[in-house]
Amino acid sequence: MKKITIVLMAVIFAMAFTACAAQPAEESAQIANPWTEAADAQEVQDKTGIAMSVLPEDASDAEYSVMEENKTAQVAFHWKGDAYLYRGMPGKADGQTLAGLYGELEHIEEITPEDIPENGVQLSYTEGEMGYAVWYDAKKDATYVLVMTEGAERDKLLDAAYQIRLQA
Repeated sequence: MKKITIVLMAVIFAMAFTACAAQPAEESAQIANPWTEAADAQEVQDKTGIAMSVLPEDASDAEYSVMEENKTAQVAFHWKGDAYLYRGMPGKADGQTLAGLYGELEHIEEITPEDIPENGVQLSYTEGEMGYAVWYDAKKDATYVLVMTEGAERDKLLDAAYQIRLQA
């Protein structure tokens, strides 16, 4: 009788273990990615109305995407060995929010060329770490931001921003 009880208990435990193992794992809650890929700058402009066709000369690996809900456009690219993210959205927007960089940045600087004051740029960065350049284009009624998440330096941000800003 003891042997039958032991075998019966072993079968019950095996069935319980198998039943628990067969349960599908609960799916973790995930936030949907609001960005969708775009083939090129023209598709970005068609979907958002934001022109993103001008990048610094010799920029490479351009990858375009859009957030159609709020008409935001972006292009990730490499230039002179550094990675950049260039975003634009209609109207006036907060540069830090558009950049997606939250935290204290050591330097904030307004750069306004005397010969073309409408081409001003605000730089916010921590040297060697992260930073962004932001500007508002009144003719296009759009705010643009150029982001570096690592290796940010004043001259790199300013040079890349003006490569884009003065060609647009």
